[in-house]
Amino acid sequence: MDLKEAFFRISKVEDKAIGNNISWQGIGVWPIVRQCLWFELTHETEETNRKQTHWFTQLLQRAINWVYTATFSLFNRVPITGSETTAFISRPIYLQALPNRAFFDRIVDPLIFCMPSNVVYAKYYVSPWPNFIKLNYPATFLQPVRLSSEDISEEHRDLLTLVANEVGIDPKKLIYRYKKDLNAFTCWLQAARQFLKSRKNLDTIYLTSWYFPDMMALVTAARECGIKTIELQHGKQGKFNAMYSGWRIPEKGYQMMPDIFWNWGKPSAEHILATSPDRCIHRPSIAGFPWIDYYRQHVLFQPASDFKEKKRSVLVTIQSPEGENNQPIPDFIIDYMRECPKEVFFIFRCHPSLKEGPEYCRHRLSELPSDLYIIDDVGRNLYDILMGVTHHITAYSSCCYEASVFGVPTLLFGRDSWAFYKDEIDKGIFSWTLGSSEDLALWLEKNNSPKDANDEGYIISSLERTSYILQRAKYLSFDYHELKDLEDA
Repeated sequence: MDLKEAFFRISKVEDKAIGNNISWQGIGVWPIVRQCLWFELTHETEETNRKQTHWFTQLLQRAINWVYTATFSLFNRVPITGSETTAFISRPIYLQALPNRAFFDRIVDPLIFCMPSNVVYAKYYVSPWPNFIKLNYPATFLQPVRLSSEDISEEHRDLLTLVANEVGIDPKKLIYRYKKDLNAFTCWLQAARQFLKSRKNLDTIYLTSWYFPDMMALVTAARECGIKTIELQHGKQGKFNAMYSGWRIPEKGYQMMPDIFWNWGKPSAEHILATSPDRCIHRPSIAGFPWIDYYRQHVLFQPASDFKEKKRSVLVTIQSPEGENNQPIPDFIIDYMRECPKEVFFIFRCHPSLKEGPEYCRHRLSELPSDLYIIDDVGRNLYDILMGVTHHITAYSSCCYEASVFGVPTLLFGRDSWAFYKDEIDKGIFSWTLGSSEDLALWLEKNNSPKDANDEGYIISSLERTSYILQRAKYLSFDYHELKDLEDA
């Protein structure tokens, strides 16, 4: 199902208030239900497009992962107590390699760089980062403390069945996924409560991707302790992203949802507020994406050199199967590559969360001459690659905005990207095709001089602005107008 249709189905259920009041131990769990709906509606074909793995191989991989995680936690254990007033909690998928071979978290590390010197902070990850790598800012590993087998009540089953029938999915699938996520939430909630109980000085938590059970639990525990939570934008938050847009926020909000959304620019904030502009909680703030400015000022440009000799070098950013994007490398790109001129070269870069991405690419591209492409599976910095390419293609990744910063034109493809980026496509900021090799050939032949998408205000990137906000963080509500008034003063 395309993402726009999935969004409208979920919004319709929320408008009817069928499952909005569902709760567990007094905690409203509609955010979990909504996330489960979003996943089930947009990942219907995911399993059919993945290579099936033998059960023994799956079991062996799980055992290896368990041993690795257990060993990793011994050497990266969270201190029993902590003196920090500010915590940053992130995910390893945001790590980017720097020229000094350290890994920099593009979401939280720019804020750490800008933190006032008198602030005591600590950094945590909710999953292990690759072994033996050096982190630019040290971190410790935060994990749930126990397994959970929380069952769900008949009342919840009945409500979930109503919700599933309303949106047109199998109730058994929704119930299974909800139970799985609720169990993960309860594990993390216990860990989060213990973690915060020993940190009496903590008053602010910055976190990423709030809409998974681990972060929902951390936010819930923080709210119980009166600790402010701020979610940092990590990618595009369009008008049809059901985890940010289309919410009907109740007066007291949701325990699982962050107090504040730190947004890249005005469009993201407007999408969040569109259906509940008068909300008093879970409000967005136009605070910016300082990683771009940090890269420009403090990272030595190292354009990738293995394809810069080509007349046209095309970066393809690949995403996990979702919505109508059920084939990460679409047929029209393969068709074009079969006949493409020798001076055109492709670089395929997988989304960090697509663990099987490199293997998928090798299988998908195996029939093509190997001198036509490379698969970026060595963790190169995205911006280093953008500094060396001439064109960029994606289904709907927010990399299109970052590409425009470096003067690289983007071709979007598929119905989902048309829904997400229609305004930018109409303005000529991005090009678009439904999925035609002829369109791709014509686009590559043009002398593309793209407009900077960020002239429209989608991304503000300023270390100075970030430092300004963080210096006054305790005194601000993070409201955009309040920040603007202080800047003008």
